[in-house]
Amino acid sequence: MGNFVVISKELHNGKFWVRPKNLKFAEKNILVPIFLTELGRAVTAFPLVFVKYEENFIFSALLGLAPGENLFLTEDGKWLGNYIPALIRAYPFRLVRANNDQLTLAIDEDYITEKEGVPFFEGENLYKETENILKFLLEVEKRRVLTVNACEKLSELELIEPWNLRIKTEGGEKSIEGIFKINENKLVSLSDEDFISLRKIGALQMIYGQLFSMGNLQILARLAQIKYGEPKKEEKPEKKQKVTSIDDVDVEELFKNLKFPES
Repeated sequence: MGNFVVISKELHNGKFWVRPKNLKFAEKNILVPIFLTELGRAVTAFPLVFVKYEENFIFSALLGLAPGENLFLTEDGKWLGNYIPALIRAYPFRLVRANNDQLTLAIDEDYITEKEGVPFFEGENLYKETENILKFLLEVEKRRVLTVNACEKLSELELIEPWNLRIKTEGGEKSIEGIFKINENKLVSLSDEDFISLRKIGALQMIYGQLFSMGNLQILARLAQIKYGEPKKEEKPEKKQKVTSIDDVDVEELFKNLKFPES
């Protein structure tokens, strides 16, 4: 993913931006952050997991079975699922913190044009469509903060545990390490006080959403079958287990152009 520049009237007045022709910019994203505002759609579309980044957990959609793999994208960059995560839909835009610590709109400079597209500005103000992008990202940012707070509370209550995931495919069993899920035993053992505290910050929908979404693992298995095909009848698929570790994924590189700035 490209180099982001802060949008300013000095640099971008009279210039235009264009949308990506396809979603190939996300073809190597095995993970993408998911926020509370989109949980209702994401819970039916992806397996939802927690990934540890530094000392924090990031609530994410699992999009592939190996590093650098996004099974939801076709070779020509079309999306196969029934929901596209907010951060992917927002591309080529993101929010960054300016020198005054204020959130401001930035764009991948590869999508800036001189002659055609959507204007950045109209008179003294952002062009309406550009302003709508900013409003969308600011709203998602609010939900991001709520999601981060919910993850912190889940971690504090020790409700997040490692998930050594195994998926059976036509080519044998694949194992994914380095992802996390809700600990159901600790969930049912919560005190009333802790349960209510989770409800107040919206964490319950994240908990039950993650547990419900585990059934979507079959979506990944089916997409892998579509992408790589079934083995020929005369060829017996290898049954040896292939292990993927999220620790092998450069999470910082993966998330740096997808996540929003720290609160």
